[in-house]
Amino acid sequence: MLAGQEVIDGATPPLTGSESLDLADLARLASEKTGRDAARKVVSEEENARSARQNGLPEGAIAVMLGYFRAARAGEFDRPDPTLTSLLGRDPVSMRDVLANATI
Repeated sequence: MLAGQEVIDGATPPLTGSESLDLADLARLASEKTGRDAARKVVSEEENARSARQNGLPEGAIAVMLGYFRAARAGEFDRPDPTLTSLLGRDPVSMRDVLANATI
């Protein structure tokens, strides 16, 4: 797959981390890191697209972003999958570790 020896025949597997975090979990982790309140705010697909256009994102990028939005809403990322670990040959870096090492 890409540059390695892995071959995936069929649908592309989700490339997820080792734990399932939703946006509320990420907001909580960000709050813990910064000491400031961070909250998940749900916005519609239309509002996401409108905001992206107003900020000058190209239509192709907006289409990809909305694809992720739809996939997440359909639950495609709601459970860990071992494929990324297998491709990397190690566990992916956890979001907790990313935030712990971030300078904010």
